[in-house]
Amino acid sequence: MMMVQGPHQPRGFSFIDLVLETWSTLWNITDEQPQNCDIFVSHFGLDLYLETFHACSEIKTDDRHAAMRITTLIRNMLGLMGNIAEVPHIRPRLQERDLIASFYILRSYNREYENECDIIENQLQRCRNSITYLL
Repeated sequence: MMMVQGPHQPRGFSFIDLVLETWSTLWNITDEQPQNCDIFVSHFGLDLYLETFHACSEIKTDDRHAAMRITTLIRNMLGLMGNIAEVPHIRPRLQERDLIASFYILRSYNREYENECDIIENQLQRCRNSITYLL
């Protein structure tokens, strides 16, 4: 797993804050920006998504605040995946088994993610229909 470590962290700013802000920024800069989605995917962003997904799935906590932050993180990650799914030429990259499995796991795990997963699923269905049409 890739870890980001800086020389120091500002007082009151934790590693999880850094991860949350990073995914939030990635979600924002890919919104309606196909070229930024291309950059994300071409620089192993889908692998980063899966690594972060697996790391989140291993976290067990009774801390309500921590659980809310994890929920926010996953929502940001799914928002970014939704942006990528909107780009027709990138959409087939989301057809990988591990990615699809992560969307279904998240959808079944928490109803809060259902809308984001539906958006991605609808975009992937468009991809499947296009492939079927071409065949």
